[in-house]
Amino acid sequence: MPKNSVDSTMKAHLAQGVTTLAACWHIVRTDGAQFGFTTFDVDIVVEGITYLSTAGFSQTAIQSGSTGQIDNLNVMGFFSDSPGGVTERDVKNRMFDYARVYLFFINWKSPGFTPIRMRTGWLGETVVSPNGTFSAELRGLTQALVQELGNFYSPLCRADLGDSKCKVPIKPQYWQAGQLVPAGFYVRPTNPTDEGLMQAIFKAKNQGTTGPGEPPWAITVGANVEDFQVVWECVPAYRQIGIVLGVLDRHSFHSNPLSYPAGASYGATASIMTTNSVSIRTLVEISDGINTCTVEFFTDTKKEQAIGRIADVLIHSNLALAGLAWIGPNDRPIGLTITIGTGLRGSVTKSGDILGGIIIENFGDPYLDAGSLEWMTGNNTGVSMELKTYDPASNTVSMYLGMMMPIAINDKFWYHPGCDKRRDTCLKKFNNILNMRAETDIPGIDRMLSYPDA
Repeated sequence: MPKNSVDSTMKAHLAQGVTTLAACWHIVRTDGAQFGFTTFDVDIVVEGITYLSTAGFSQTAIQSGSTGQIDNLNVMGFFSDSPGGVTERDVKNRMFDYARVYLFFINWKSPGFTPIRMRTGWLGETVVSPNGTFSAELRGLTQALVQELGNFYSPLCRADLGDSKCKVPIKPQYWQAGQLVPAGFYVRPTNPTDEGLMQAIFKAKNQGTTGPGEPPWAITVGANVEDFQVVWECVPAYRQIGIVLGVLDRHSFHSNPLSYPAGASYGATASIMTTNSVSIRTLVEISDGINTCTVEFFTDTKKEQAIGRIADVLIHSNLALAGLAWIGPNDRPIGLTITIGTGLRGSVTKSGDILGGIIIENFGDPYLDAGSLEWMTGNNTGVSMELKTYDPASNTVSMYLGMMMPIAINDKFWYHPGCDKRRDTCLKKFNNILNMRAETDIPGIDRMLSYPDA
């Protein structure tokens, strides 16, 4: 992007009664793709970037003030299938949302002179119009000043799975030559030649410096690769490749059997423990994924009696129980182990437990539910979507939202597991509790507002 300065030549040109200025837009999408457009009637090259004249666009007036008011403006453009143009497919797939934008004026008679930078900011959400155009809002730098920054105490993790705070190696960085890496550092091959290398990740077994050239990778899990001072171990990868075998609609499709690279698919067993008296108005809900039963406590109840009441309700419920066993001696039980039928998705929840008497060891979450899917090929290439559910019995993948463009057979996609940001998930599913960003032991609002005879 040109520097933000106006030299003497440009000042002299602006002082003339007639100027030869053209507006230019430089767009850098979040995936790194760059685009250039101009209002002039021929293409202009500025600092090696070609600004196209064929893709017409217009913008509202540019206004700036000293009051700190947000100085946004709107832009409207036309779709173009020519190289470097904005295609309808990319706009519908949200590829231009939140792209970085630089707007400046250039003297089209002398494009080598210093441009005049007018605005820097980000695009908002792009909208497709029925008349074959698109529109977007250019948000100025002052837009960031109205956003709240900082962290809040929360029982759920603030990090996103795989980001720099979470550190789960969903998508490690590419291998680099001559890099000092600590033990436990993850990388992936830089130029994979097949799907095996594309999916493989490697963990440093020791601290050291990588070699001048990339080593030949061995993609068998557990295999070691020597790289100058570093020994890499091939480890199970969370991110895998799938393929569409049958299309149901834009929300769901049949795939090849999706694997669980670092865990199991379903948990059929849960436990409910009582460590203290259970307070009045406590509700415990147990579900097998189809039916739900509710246990309500109308008085403060001792722990042995509380667990007995839960067992009695379960025995007389319509849940698809495959087993129910006491934890502790039968005369003084402290808990229950609940087993549901194969393929069902059970859950146990509680509310109002002011005394904190109930501890739940929940059913294992379906491994890929609430995960993420990113298209590698087809009409939706580069677009990500949250994965709602995956049914291993029928290999059916369902997404939370439908894709803007049709899904086709043989489309390939990346997928990785989901995280509900709870402590049990972080500990048992990802073995990542040391990096969890949450305050799971802070009392809830019910406990903080409790008082005698409440």
